[in-house]
Amino acid sequence: MKNFVLVIFILLLANTAVYAGSRFYTIQQGIPSFHGTTPTGNFVASSSCDPFMVKIDGTKYFMMYAGANNPSMQNLLGCSGQRKIDFFTPLRDLESDGDNLKITAAELQRAGIRFVATDIHNTLLYNETNKDFDINKISYIDMTRLRITPAAVGYGSFDLYIKKENGNLKKVIGKVSVLPNRWAERMFD
Repeated sequence: MKNFVLVIFILLLANTAVYAGSRFYTIQQGIPSFHGTTPTGNFVASSSCDPFMVKIDGTKYFMMYAGANNPSMQNLLGCSGQRKIDFFTPLRDLESDGDNLKITAAELQRAGIRFVATDIHNTLLYNETNKDFDINKISYIDMTRLRITPAAVGYGSFDLYIKKENGNLKKVIGKVSVLPNRWAERMFD
């Protein structure tokens, strides 16, 4: 039965690929762990568009590359067509200071990353940089606690630490998940 469901899923993916442009999925069975692989059912580990999102004080922010005059889905971190082994490859690729345990605000700035707000319709406010989350308030992203949740459409979580006014750090759990191209394109309307 599992194989039948998997074959149907792959056929559906192949059918949508004809209409969706370049699109890929990685179907994974088992989650890498300290002692090898923890067995699971088949699940989608990543696709060609897996954007990174954090919700801070009720506002959703998506991690995007800055500098595009006409932003598109390709500006979203995780949707830019770069190499991808799993959900977190685009985040790991931001590493630039030799400390692979965390991604700091300085590394995010060097990579040209912005935290772009969305409105109530989930439309990105790319041209309103004053609504971006201030990258200087970010302490770091903890790269030692990246998590993938196996499901029919898997998703991942990561921990972002922001600086509060009193000097303490506040942990915000960020998400990365498969986003169909048509939904990603609607974010730019």
